[in-house]
Amino acid sequence: LEAEGYEVRRLEGSDRFATAAAVAAEVGASPASEVALTLGRHDIDKRAWPDALSAGALAATAGLPTLLTHGDRLPVVTEQALAGLGTERVLVIGGLAAIGQAVADRLEELGYEVVRLHGEDRYATSAAVGAEALKRTTATQVPVVFATGDNYPDGLAATALAARIGGIVVLVNGKDDALHTGIDGFLRANAARLTGGVVVGGTAVVSEAIRSQLEAAMTG
Repeated sequence: LEAEGYEVRRLEGSDRFATAAAVAAEVGASPASEVALTLGRHDIDKRAWPDALSAGALAATAGLPTLLTHGDRLPVVTEQALAGLGTERVLVIGGLAAIGQAVADRLEELGYEVVRLHGEDRYATSAAVGAEALKRTTATQVPVVFATGDNYPDGLAATALAARIGGIVVLVNGKDDALHTGIDGFLRANAARLTGGVVVGGTAVVSEAIRSQLEAAMTG
């Protein structure tokens, strides 16, 4: 990159938790001194990242930085990052199967207000986070950027697009026959505010059938 003439800065840490803290410090605290906390590691790789992608809805609409945790304990580096950001309220993304009660208890012990946003699976959790994100924007029309919840690369790209257009990120079950009931219900309940849906990824990850169902749900 430098050889091509670009200025390059590296944000890094000793591991993913420390790297998340470095990025959060670069972003800075949100106006309400709130931080999203998501699972950062799991023995099953496919369970380690979905809630972090969903947190992109809060990053895009409200500028909330995202920090990572173990499922059963809060890393020291994350505790330090929370203090450094002047955090008052932590939005724990995911149910107890993702982030256990011991983490929430530790946050409260440290003096933070803790609010958990979750559903019965990654899609219902994405809907819950999307609903919270809608509360934090005064825009009357909010675009939605959809990405598969089956893998993470498209969701990472979706977050950047959502931030650019003032929208939210929603994960979808792109290869199933029917749209997830939680996502369908969320879109229909908020159809009056949601506009301009964008699907990130080809038909191999989000089928045309699911795209059509997303469109139908958004139009009520």
